[in-house]
Amino acid sequence: MTAEVAVLNRNAIALAADSAVTLRLPEGPKIYRTNKLFAISKYQPVAVMLFGSADFLGVPWETIIKSYRAELGTRAFPTVQDYGDDFLNFVERKNTFFPPRRQEASCYGWVRGWLRRLKRRLRNALEDRLREKSPLTEAEARHLFGTIFAAEESHLSRQVKLPNFKNIDVGKVRRKYRNAVAQA
Repeated sequence: MTAEVAVLNRNAIALAADSAVTLRLPEGPKIYRTNKLFAISKYQPVAVMLFGSADFLGVPWETIIKSYRAELGTRAFPTVQDYGDDFLNFVERKNTFFPPRRQEASCYGWVRGWLRRLKRRLRNALEDRLREKSPLTEAEARHLFGTIFAAEESHLSRQVKLPNFKNIDVGKVRRKYRNAVAQA
């Protein structure tokens, strides 16, 4: 678990993060030391803290951040929001980090994980139902899955879209990743 602290007053801000990463392996948890706090600029007091995944589409965040810092150079922005926006634009346009094959593999992995979670929810719901009643008919099982799927669909539709994703053509994305989704 990551611990991050930010202390702010009128004159300054102090950032701190722990340095442990725990990997859950079949042979048991393994703890590594790593950096979770990185300067975005060598010339301005702006930094980023990592929480959760240490990589994005298989590329370590540390690599992405250091590459951005090198490209940023001496440029400066008036607000932290401007740094964040510029960083996100950098990530979007850095195709060398995220070639089409890597994007497709990431889509496959995400969809496969989502389908496994959906399957687990269905299995749990079926087991709960079987404990309460006699065996289900196929129609009842299909209805139960439909209910679970509709709840998931509702949950996903309520999520706020990131600003850079608001104008994305969903149909185009579906066509682009159709094979990866079908394989998953």
